[in-house]
Amino acid sequence: MDLGLSGKTAFITGGSAGIGYGIARSLIAEGASVAVCARDPERLAKAATDLGAYGAVADVTDPEQLRRAIDDAAERLGGLDLLVANAGGARGGDLLESTPEDWTATYALNVLHAAHAVRCAVPHFERRGGGREDFPAGRLVTLDEVADAACFLLSPRGSGINGVNVPVDGAQDHPGARRFF
Repeated sequence: MDLGLSGKTAFITGGSAGIGYGIARSLIAEGASVAVCARDPERLAKAATDLGAYGAVADVTDPEQLRRAIDDAAERLGGLDLLVANAGGARGGDLLESTPEDWTATYALNVLHAAHAVRCAVPHFERRGGGREDFPAGRLVTLDEVADAACFLLSPRGSGINGVNVPVDGAQDHPGARRFF
């Protein structure tokens, strides 16, 4: 299935293993150029070599390191079209064993890094005339977009997605799509 990603450029946090690595592999198979980001230089170097991707070392909870990694990747790839804020995890034990510092670190990794990544990537998207990130502008979708999503979900490549509601709504109802008083 041609997903129309050939020639696109992507930056993926947490891209040296697991889901991020799998997303990088799939994007590359679709013809995209990819930069994977991780904090462990050795693990990242191996992943980037195995994938044929650019490796950007950064601790994504440090906004300045993340900005430099995104800027460097955009320069190496000739721009940036796609962002996958995939890094995540938890610090500390369960609720009774973990500390407020653990909660703060977990929040920074799972939430704040994504917000920082989007802010850093948007100028690169704009220079390329668009881009795709976690917070697209609200708009009406086309019949083809709905049909393409349905075809993907019905295909063998979409077989792992079951029993969920997948909104194909152009993010019309995201918080930035309307004013709050």
